Amino acid sequence: MKYLLKQYRKTKEKGKSSGRKMAWDRITFLLFMICAVVFLAGCGRELEEREFPEVLVIRETPLLEALEKEQKKNSKYLDYGQVQCAVFSENLVTDPEARRDALTCLEQMPVFARNILVFAGSEEVLEKVEIQEEGLGARLEGFYKNVPKQDRKEAVTLGELFYWLHNGDSEVVIPRLIMQEEEMVLSGGVELKAEVMAGNFARWRE
Repeated sequence: MKYLLKQYRKTKEKGKSSGRKMAWDRITFLLFMICAVVFLAGCGRELEEREFPEVLVIRETPLLEALEKEQKKNSKYLDYGQVQCAVFSENLVTDPEARRDALTCLEQMPVFARNILVFAGSEEVLEKVEIQEEGLGARLEGFYKNVPKQDRKEAVTLGELFYWLHNGDSEVVIPRLIMQEEEMVLSGGVELKAEVMAGNFARWRE
């Protein structure tokens, strides 16, 4: 695993000087190999040896290293097959390179379903989410399901972000979570402009 991560870093640096296509092709291959290792590591484990996070917190890249660190902190195997929502750090989601790294990694890992709902949040929100209170995933989903239709915010899924990443012909607004009287609520969003060769950017939408 450490060897593959090391090669991932080298490939990323090389891509800056010898062409993006070759670099991303190699990254894709390495991600596939890592996913295979993760899958095999999880095979044969009993349910009591697994933990099933409902919400994925994404605050740093390389994402593969972040996931590995999180696994080392847990005595049980982290099985992400039941993740309902993903909360990105506001700093990460507004950083084009970090955002691309995270989305590329997630796309290459089949364990993360395309219908996972996506949010952006401050560090305070991320700390609240990391407690992984029981039913947290359902409560976040409730922002869309349990409100009147006229007040309902438009949901964004991982699948839509993957499409946006590769096609770049539209903009996406990721709903933003904030803390209000110790509770998480929706407040505006982060608008991601179309991905183009010249670069991309993000801005807040109230």
